[in-house]
Parts: sequence; structure tokens; C-alpha cells
Amino acid sequence: MPLPPALFAAGTDDDDHSAASGNSDRAPTDHASEALLLRCPACRGKLLYFAEERALVCVACRLRFAITPDDIPVLLIEEADELDDDQLRDVLARTDAT
Repeated sequence: MPLPPALFAAGTDDDDHSAASGNSDRAPTDHASEALLLRCPACRGKLLYFAEERALVCVACRLRFAITPDDIPVLLIEEADELDDDQLRDVLARTDAT
């Protein structure tokens, strides 16, 4: 199930925020492509999406952000899990495998 389009349209400068009000004509996309629109709240870097963990990961900050059961990413630094060396290696290995 994809993340709600409103989460991603509200931050753009080139739209009238119609997606945030539920009036979007855009078809929902998959989590991986939506993750391209989100940025790490700590460094503004890219986030990687991991479906099996329901999480977004910033490799640069070594932070894992959870996605709630109702598909809302929790992009609060204080709520993120810090990745240790082994977890970071695992993330990098899975990223290289795709």
C-alpha cells in the first residue's frame, strides 16, 4: 500500500497543494519512488526505503525512520533509531544487492 500522496505534495513549490486537500489527479505511486521525494530531517540527504522493515534509512546520518501502520513516515530525529556498524553494513549490503 503506497504512502498517501498528500504527504509528498504539500512541500512542493510548484503546485497548489491540491494533493494535500485530497483533490489530486495523480495516481498513487510505490513507496520507493515516494521516498525519493522525502529527505532526511537531519542532513537533507536521500532516504532509502525498506519495505520489509517498514522504514526509511539515511545512510549519511545512520538513522532509521519508522513508517506507521497507516503509512505515515515518522521523520522526527528524536524518534529515529541510530544504526550501529553492523546494521549500517546490512543496509549497505542490501542497497548494493538491488
